[in-house]
Amino acid sequence: MKEESKYWFEQAQSDLRASKHSLISRDFDWSCFQAQQAVEKSLKAIYLKKFEDLKKVHDLVFLAQKLHLPIEYIDLCVWFNRVYIEARYPDMSGVIPS
Repeated sequence: MKEESKYWFEQAQSDLRASKHSLISRDFDWSCFQAQQAVEKSLKAIYLKKFEDLKKVHDLVFLAQKLHLPIEYIDLCVWFNRVYIEARYPDMSGVIPS
C-alpha cells in the first residue's frame, strides 16, 4: 500500500504542475480544477498510507476530517469541493467557468 500511496502523491504533483501551466496560460478554470485534483490525490495518498485503504470519494472535507487536519485546511477543502463542480459546468455558478 505504501507504494500505491507514493503513486497517488506523484500524480498529485503532476496535477499541480499542470495547474501552474494552466494559470500561466490564463486558463483559470482548468487551473482551479487541476489544483483541486492535486489536493484530492494528495489527501488520498495520505489516507492510503495511514489507513491502508483507498476511499473512492471526491469529498475533500470528508477526507480531511478523517485525517484530522487542522480547521484551516478543512476550510480550504470546502472551497475546493465547490471548484470540483463549478470549474467544469457552466450551469453551476451562473457564469461560464472559462
